[in-house]
Amino acid sequence: MMEDQAMARSTRTKEKFYLLWVLANGFGWPLGWGIGQVVGRVVGVVAFSLALAATEALAEGAMPFAPNLADLSGQGWDLLAASVAAKLIEGAVMGAVVGVLQWLVLRRRLARAGWWVPANMAGWALGQAAGQVIFFRWLLDDRVLLSAAVWTATAGGVGGLIGTIQWFVLRRRSRRAGWWIPVSTLALAAGWSLPPLPLLWIQSFLMRPGGGEPFILAVILFALLALVGELIFWFVGGGLFGVVTGFPLSRLTRSPESK
Repeated sequence: MMEDQAMARSTRTKEKFYLLWVLANGFGWPLGWGIGQVVGRVVGVVAFSLALAATEALAEGAMPFAPNLADLSGQGWDLLAASVAAKLIEGAVMGAVVGVLQWLVLRRRLARAGWWVPANMAGWALGQAAGQVIFFRWLLDDRVLLSAAVWTATAGGVGGLIGTIQWFVLRRRSRRAGWWIPVSTLALAAGWSLPPLPLLWIQSFLMRPGGGEPFILAVILFALLALVGELIFWFVGGGLFGVVTGFPLSRLTRSPESK
């Protein structure tokens, strides 16, 4: 009887953790993205202004110690530098928001769970910045399949980077914490790649040549879709990430009474 009650209590604990983990990611991703966008845009404008001023100074010979950098502005590197700086801040803010919500779920199951937040911030910041470089180089391409493949690979790489940094926290809890890295890789690849597909299909349908909708209506619908599309993307992507990672993480952070 006691064993049955203990098993039932353990099952309820696992189910509660799983549900809270999915909700933390499902709501944390869009919330973190929204706050990060506001802060990141400000940083991006400032960084772009500084980069533009620097490249103009180079072009005018005001900085003769680095003459070969004068061509960077024409190649778009000032825009890249500004966008990477913005993504670093966006990623750090998003990682902080998501990390805090995840910490609220993990704090009773993971020793020194407070380190989860800075680990999240570092992983998301570096991952977003690296993703922006790849986007700047490869995703501005009209070959849809190539862009989709690069996008998915980038998402997996970001997930692997975040998972590796989080592993330093998880390894204190479980000897099998190394499994978290491939789990995070696959989960983020799925969370970033699957949600945009229906949105991209609808966008291409509305803006297709010779479509039957009035042009102004198509533009309005496209704008509305773009407005809510990002929030939908992050909400569904975060929820999907939580669904994929919830069970493995519950195994890696099992509470003492459930062992």
